Amino acid sequence: MKKKPIYLYVLLGLSAIGTLLGVWSRFFSKFSEVDYTQINFSKELSDQTNQFNKLYFEFLRNGMNMMIFFVMTALLIASIVFLVRKNLQMANISYIVYILVSLLSQVYVYISSKGIVGKVFTSPENIATHSNSLLLGTVLGFIISLIYLSIVVFKLIQQQKEAEKAELAASE
Repeated sequence: MKKKPIYLYVLLGLSAIGTLLGVWSRFFSKFSEVDYTQINFSKELSDQTNQFNKLYFEFLRNGMNMMIFFVMTALLIASIVFLVRKNLQMANISYIVYILVSLLSQVYVYISSKGIVGKVFTSPENIATHSNSLLLGTVLGFIISLIYLSIVVFKLIQQQKEAEKAELAASE
């Protein structure tokens, strides 16, 4: 009896949740300004933070980001369809491509967002703080993506070895 690929169900489920949150934030959320002076920001910093948030909100909805989002969603759906049809190898491969596109997307968002930070904030401390926050988010995203990637690649290699052993046993 073949084992079920529980790892892939879990990873695809977590990725699907992230994609659904992305759908919500891209299509149903609205930008609203926040009065950061209530948490002891200066008026200037509050205005700059709102300007950054507005530009970032618009950036996530630009043509390139939307195209990347739709490609990633299509890859995730393809992985799920392959898994349901029990084509485990194609499910793994399409999910690996999904993760690689995700990594490229994270780099693109980080580089572009860093430009927005430099354009909006005037104080070197605020630039450094926001740049470090972006870097931290990108590094955490990379770590999670690399963990997912390593799990899928490990399991794919393991499945290949098992298939080779079964083939050798069948030929003897």
